[in-house]
Amino acid sequence: MLKIAALIVTYNPDINLLNNLIEYLKSTDIYIEIFLVDNASNNSKILKDKYNNESHFLFLAENVGLAEAQNLGLEGILKSDCEAVLFFDQDSVPNEKFIKNLIQGMDNLTCQGQRIGAVGPVFYDPRTGSKYPFIKINGVRIKKIYPSDLSPLKVSILINSGMLVPLSTLRDVGVMRSELFIDYVDIEWCFRAIDKKYSLYAIPSANMSHSIGDDRKLVMGREISIHSPIRRYYLARNSIYMLRLPYVPVGYKVREFIFSILRNLLFIKTVDNKLVYIRYILKGWKDGMLKKYGKFVE
Repeated sequence: MLKIAALIVTYNPDINLLNNLIEYLKSTDIYIEIFLVDNASNNSKILKDKYNNESHFLFLAENVGLAEAQNLGLEGILKSDCEAVLFFDQDSVPNEKFIKNLIQGMDNLTCQGQRIGAVGPVFYDPRTGSKYPFIKINGVRIKKIYPSDLSPLKVSILINSGMLVPLSTLRDVGVMRSELFIDYVDIEWCFRAIDKKYSLYAIPSANMSHSIGDDRKLVMGREISIHSPIRRYYLARNSIYMLRLPYVPVGYKVREFIFSILRNLLFIKTVDNKLVYIRYILKGWKDGMLKKYGKFVE
């Protein structure tokens, strides 16, 4: 069985949800080392007191962003004797056989000769139980695909939470782009891995609940994720970052250019404080065009 490093990045976490995840990881009969990086949470003192005996828990003095926090955790993981890293959000809720099914899925694919970049779970909406689709890109064509049975599903993008990556792959592909700070971090890494001829697979026997956005609203038959103004800034800015990358598929770039505009127009239609959101979105696009990345600065 693989030696797994579980990497959790926290920012103002719900203590109970986080503790449930940590206890779940400790209770498995799989070899798991838990690495946690806290991004200067408001409740970091509570976390320090609660987990003061943990040797791989790092508490930062400032919020350096998701990507850089992951990279700081990966520094220790890459020096360890672990063979793969399993990424988690602070509120991840994996099912009982989640990790075993991911590992088994990856082992089976490797035995079949697949060059594995990463495997990940199938996510479902905890409110409805419906499964989220995956994206498959062929040239300029992009389509949503769903698992039809328990066979692994080859995909173009995996969500970072629940993603299992062999450390040999990570050493070859590289770590996360810290200049993104947050948003598109996992998407960029997936395209970089595919560019190096690795494959990404969803493992249908591994399921995890996932909620997108702070809230959801139905607009013209579509559910829109309601994020904070600062998150809309990062989404707008980093979408332009993605358009510049040579290894991002043309089909994705075209879709991203069109949908970035449409999504933001629909989003502004749904929210209060429209002028605040417009200001943040426009600044995001401006900073993206000026190549001003990293942490948001007024």
